[in-house]
Amino acid sequence: MAELDQALINEIKHNLLTTFSPDTQLALRREIAIAIDRKLSSGNIALRLRNEYINYIFNSIVGLDVLQPLMDDPSITEIMVNGKNTVFVERHGKLQPAGVKFNSQQHLEEVITGIFARANKELSLGHPITDLRLEDGSRANAVLAPIAPDGPVLTIRKFTGILPTPDEIVASGCLNKQAMEFLAEAIKAKESIFICGGTSAGKTTLLNALSTFIPVQERIITVEDSAELQLRNQPNLVKLEARPGTVEGQGSVTIADLIKTALRMRPDRIIVGEVRGDEAYMLIHAANTGHPGTLCTGHGNSSADMLIRLTNMISGCTRLPYQAILRNLVTSIRYMINIKRLSNGRRRVMSIDRVIGCDEHSVNLSPVFIYDEINDCLKNISDGI
Repeated sequence: MAELDQALINEIKHNLLTTFSPDTQLALRREIAIAIDRKLSSGNIALRLRNEYINYIFNSIVGLDVLQPLMDDPSITEIMVNGKNTVFVERHGKLQPAGVKFNSQQHLEEVITGIFARANKELSLGHPITDLRLEDGSRANAVLAPIAPDGPVLTIRKFTGILPTPDEIVASGCLNKQAMEFLAEAIKAKESIFICGGTSAGKTTLLNALSTFIPVQERIITVEDSAELQLRNQPNLVKLEARPGTVEGQGSVTIADLIKTALRMRPDRIIVGEVRGDEAYMLIHAANTGHPGTLCTGHGNSSADMLIRLTNMISGCTRLPYQAILRNLVTSIRYMINIKRLSNGRRRVMSIDRVIGCDEHSVNLSPVFIYDEINDCLKNISDGI
């Protein structure tokens, strides 16, 4: 890519954007090829670089510019742009340099602002942090200076469209067949399950797989901040997605608002993509008012840690006594699953714990399965649901 003439690229882009209005991407690519062929005939472009120029210009207009090849690579799951010369990707669970760079700081800024401008999402000095769901379902987050003092930062979590089945997850070693069958029976029995772990641990992937055990006759309402859940073979499925407010704070729709709405939609089961705030109270309220079988995820280093975080979330938005919060958690969650991404990039369920009660300080757990690091597998230390 270093051999391409950026001034020539900018000239062709400018001429195309001011002269033509192609109605399809195919038409745009054809016009780019015509413009490139003119330069070829004048000797301004080497023939061996023809296709590179066409792809580069096409991607810079309708795609993500130099990042588009990374988006098209199915082995890449995340793209992290730290600066014009510093781009990393997660490939097969491991972080590594992407091998691409931007031509200048201005080029980087133009690409990032262009991505958000095409979606009519504000990204400016007055609004320097913005999230966006791309057309393919990928999630993008951008941070501008001076919040990012070294320059704009862009992170993209790709939506691969790959939905591992329960059998495929077992085959990957994430958990064993016995544990998967145990969880399948728990879901069919409408036990409430909470999956916790760190960023990119595989929480949503596991939740998607577990949802295949939900009986098809159930009416399911999913509630998410940004749509990631991909439930399969569920004919009676309703998806709800939160909405941020305007710059003035108007018109926001929160996860808590959506859970409250879901309760009025005759759900057999409510699934919450991620619990991280006031919605924790609405979640336990739903589970304790005749809506068992909830499935949800949250950020926590362990099952016990997640329950502490849930307790703090609820105490921060209600006046319930501490003991009442603990008792509500006990009656609203049956199983906790903790999943982790190991240093080698592999994802493993570290524990499956049964919620058995509480004392005056915390919720009590009884381990059912525990990860055996030496043998790289889950060890069953309890029987039955």
